Amino acid sequence: MSVVSAEHNVPLSRPGLPGLRGLEHIGIVVPDLTQATTFFETVLGWPTVFTAGPFFDPEGDSMSRNFDLHPRSRVNQLALVRSPLVNFELFEGSAPDQLLMWPRLLDVGGLHLAVYVDDIGAAVDYLVTNGCESLGGHKPLGGPEEGPGAEFGHVRTPFGLYLEVISYPAGRAYETAADILAFNPAAPDAIAREAIVIA
Repeated sequence: MSVVSAEHNVPLSRPGLPGLRGLEHIGIVVPDLTQATTFFETVLGWPTVFTAGPFFDPEGDSMSRNFDLHPRSRVNQLALVRSPLVNFELFEGSAPDQLLMWPRLLDVGGLHLAVYVDDIGAAVDYLVTNGCESLGGHKPLGGPEEGPGAEFGHVRTPFGLYLEVISYPAGRAYETAADILAFNPAAPDAIAREAIVIA
C-alpha cells in the first residue's frame, strides 16, 4: 500500500529494488581500525556493535571473485558501528595493489560524512579539540541551501575521513517550492517515520 506524506503529498512507496527497506550500512576502509572506532565512539557517540576477522584466502580466488580485489587481499579486522539511523562497517586490511592515500573530496570515490548539529561553531571547536583539522571554519550555506542560521563546516578526522557538520534551524531556501524535502535528522518527516516503522 502506498502511504502519502501529509507535508508534501508524496507517495512513500516508490518503484525500485524489490523488498528494499532502507540503507543498512556504509562501508569505509580505514588505515587504523582502533583509532577509527575510538573516534566514532568517544567523539561522535556511536558504539561498536561487534568486530570480526581476519578474512583472506591464501591460495584461492575468493577475494577477487566475490569482492573484485587482488586475490591476496586480506581484511585484518572489521567493526560494525551503530549510529542512530545507519550502521557503518569499518575495515582495516591490506592488498599488494592497495592505494594508501585517502581520496580527496572531488576524487572519484571520494566521500564525506555529514552530521546535523545545533551549533556549528561549538561543533567545529569540539572536533578540533578532539584532533580534527578544521577546513576553513564554519560558513553560511548558499544557493538552495541558504536560510536563517544555515551554516556548515568541514574537518578532517585524525584517521583521514572527511566530516561535515551542517545546521539549518529555520529550513533552507529550496523547501518553499519543493515537491519533496531532503531528510532532516532534526525534524524527521513522514517519509523517514514510515521507513523505520516495523511491519
